Amino acid sequence: MFAAELSIRKQEARNYANFIYFLESGEHFSNTTEFSFDKIMIKTTIKASIIILLYNAIESTITKCLHKIHEMLKANHLRYDQCNEQLKKTIMVYYKYVESKCENTHESVIYSMAAMDFVRGVATFSLSYDEMSRHYPLYSGNLDSMAIKKIFEKYGISFGKRTSELQTIKTLRNKLAHGEASFEEVGREISSQQIGIMIEKTFEYLEKSTQKVKEYLKPASL
Repeated sequence: MFAAELSIRKQEARNYANFIYFLESGEHFSNTTEFSFDKIMIKTTIKASIIILLYNAIESTITKCLHKIHEMLKANHLRYDQCNEQLKKTIMVYYKYVESKCENTHESVIYSMAAMDFVRGVATFSLSYDEMSRHYPLYSGNLDSMAIKKIFEKYGISFGKRTSELQTIKTLRNKLAHGEASFEEVGREISSQQIGIMIEKTFEYLEKSTQKVKEYLKPASL
């Protein structure tokens, strides 16, 4: 059972590698070539690879948006009383979450004091996204339009655009990432036309989401 499954995966990998060698050789499909590969398998695995590429674009874009939000909040020396209610709640949840993870009382007091200083106006916003995500991650490999909506809400950003293609991309990406299906199997589930639609819808969604973040970062919106 395992040997047969591994043999299929090995053939997929070799098939892809031979196709790359073929492209690098500069030969054409019509010519005789020393590189052996299955054109149908190549087509299906490339479609699955595009799913990975699209999910990567989604996660990368949203992560960069969150980094930018934190950078701007820090640069503006934002005080507690200048934050919207959702952002206040998110910051306090972060401190509470970190405190609960501390190994001892002395360590937790540091975060308690930081939270009090921020609320009292003694300190301004100084939390980077990297620091926050280390202790209080907002997502973990499961981004679709509903998850992004909930993440943005934590900062007081209202963005309710729904795009079903993002859910499909997330589902297929997870199948690949968790080994539930091979690249060829996932590639057979979707047509080239569906891939084209996914690409257009994904980048349309991401463009609108980044525009929403830009609007949010105007001082009056914080």
